[in-house]
Amino acid sequence: QALVLDSLNAEAYSALGALFTYEWKWQKAQNNLEKSVRLKPNDAEIVNFLGDFYRWTWDPKVIETELKAMDLDRLYPNNFAEAGLACYIKGQEIKAMQLATEALQMDSTNANAVLLMTYVLIQEQMFKDATEFVNSFPTNNNQIEFALNLAKAELEAINGNTDKCYELLKPLEEAILSIGSFSAAIANIYTILGQPEEAARWIENAYATNDFTLSWYITLPENYPDNPIIQQAFNKPELNALFEIRRSNQVQSGEI
Repeated sequence: QALVLDSLNAEAYSALGALFTYEWKWQKAQNNLEKSVRLKPNDAEIVNFLGDFYRWTWDPKVIETELKAMDLDRLYPNNFAEAGLACYIKGQEIKAMQLATEALQMDSTNANAVLLMTYVLIQEQMFKDATEFVNSFPTNNNQIEFALNLAKAELEAINGNTDKCYELLKPLEEAILSIGSFSAAIANIYTILGQPEEAARWIENAYATNDFTLSWYITLPENYPDNPIIQQAFNKPELNALFEIRRSNQVQSGEI
């Protein structure tokens, strides 16, 4: 309706693009989000929505887009965290760590920054540092308790402490079924634990709930060569379309 009244309404194109993203209609989402930025190139929120989409698709322009959104509104710590996520996805771990640190200096309860810092340390195999980092926060900090427990569960799985991992997983799973996101994070932990059936079950749940964390925790089916059960869980039309876009963007970026 807004576009009928005003065909140059950038906010309406942005909202429509976000809707198509969460419906996993990739090309329609990209068309609308890019048009919204062309109409309002200096609106931090509109640019950020496009950057979020580029993170889903691993677009070559993701870092510059998220950094632009950050520069347009440097008072919002989550812009720093999301720019860091873009760097993390594109393999720029040092820059990602720097941006996570800046976000946490602005807001020590920023859950995205907490998770980003943890996963960068894990990616760099700095497991002791990652454990010390997540344990440095007060246990009664409700604002980031979920993020911390998610990070702790993954670290326990990596370190082979299965009992502690399962102890953390049970309340996490209950919370995730309630909030409707981060199913893909649980799938990732079960993959580390060597339980492909459980991982596939949570991938299926992520698919059923259009879980945005699929863009962060799930890569490409070929990265799970020894897990045909997980590969089969990925075999959905919308996900296959996303994987093809990701492969194309990797070629365009010179990553493969």
